[in-house]
Amino acid sequence: MSCNIFGKIEKVFDGLGNCIEAVADNRKKDAVKNLFGIGKSLTELTIETTSCIIEHTPKAISTIQEVKKEIISEIEEEINNYQKEQKEKALEDKIKKLKG
Repeated sequence: MSCNIFGKIEKVFDGLGNCIEAVADNRKKDAVKNLFGIGKSLTELTIETTSCIIEHTPKAISTIQEVKKEIISEIEEEINNYQKEQKEKALEDKIKKLKG
C-alpha cells in the first residue's frame, strides 16, 4: 500500500475550485453538490493520511530505535575513550613523578 495523500489533496482543491466557479456563476445546486464533494474528499484525505501514518509508524519506530542504539553506543565509546585517556594521563604523571 502506498500513500496517495497528494492525490487526495489535489482532489480537495479541484472540488474547491469547482465550487467557487459554481458560486461565481450563481449555480446554487452545483455549489451545494460541490460542497458535499469537498466534504467527501476531505474524509478520503483524512482516511488516507491516517492509513499512511499507521502503515509507516512501525518502520519509523524501529528506525528511531536503531538510531538511538547507535547514538548510545557512540556516547559510551567516547566516554570509555575519555576515561582511558584520563587514566593514561594519570599514569604518565605518576611515572614522571617517580622519575623526577
